[in-house]
Amino acid sequence: MLNVVKMNSTIAEKIEIDPYVPVKIRWGQWNLVKEPTIYWRTGDFKNSLIEIGIASKSGVIRSFTIVHSKDIFLDSTHIEFTKSYVEGTPMFDLSNWPESGRLDESGIVEIHYNEGELTVILSKNTVTTKIVSGRIYFGLDTNSNVCAIGICEFSDMEKVQISDTLKYMKDQNKV
Repeated sequence: MLNVVKMNSTIAEKIEIDPYVPVKIRWGQWNLVKEPTIYWRTGDFKNSLIEIGIASKSGVIRSFTIVHSKDIFLDSTHIEFTKSYVEGTPMFDLSNWPESGRLDESGIVEIHYNEGELTVILSKNTVTTKIVSGRIYFGLDTNSNVCAIGICEFSDMEKVQISDTLKYMKDQNKV
């Protein structure tokens, strides 16, 4: 699992919602020549996949992409992890990263959506810490492993887009 070792100051994010790649979030502007991006991926690699891009030296998150999930829960009840939170952008432990620059770990990817919030569950561990970076939050367990990633405060247009995209993805799972 992804382990948060410290936090950076909050970096502005850009959220893209698309019918084919449901959600892509990018943080900041980066010089990819000086510090390439490495990737952590999880899911069952058949019916579900998410990808997180990380700066290869500093460990700061660069991107989060939902590629697909077979477990989509629309009109889900709000998932409240913890009321207390810290603000910042997570920096991840890169000590055991493979030379290929990509770390694949089998895991769960559940998408829960209600009109104001989308939450991606990556682990059934109890969330004890919440890091808030703009409209994005990261739920961590007692070992600082990322268990959930969420997006909140959708605009009216984003609500329509994400709802349509998730319904489309759910319909594709039936085929």
